[in-house]
Amino acid sequence: MPHRRAVDPDVPGILFLLPLSLIYATVGQVTGIALHGSHLGLVITYLAFSLPFCTNWRRSPKPCPL
Repeated sequence: MPHRRAVDPDVPGILFLLPLSLIYATVGQVTGIALHGSHLGLVITYLAFSLPFCTNWRRSPKPCPL
């Protein structure tokens, strides 16, 4: 069975930011915590995108290709 990619290469990566922006706007309206355009929102976004990659890289028996 060939390895399947989690993300289709034909889909631009910027499309993942639209739902994230909508979630941040909704959280801001409901809770009053402004995540859109703040440092906290940037930190949460960075962790959300990098933590799964780093976790899988650490668990991999192969060396990092970087």
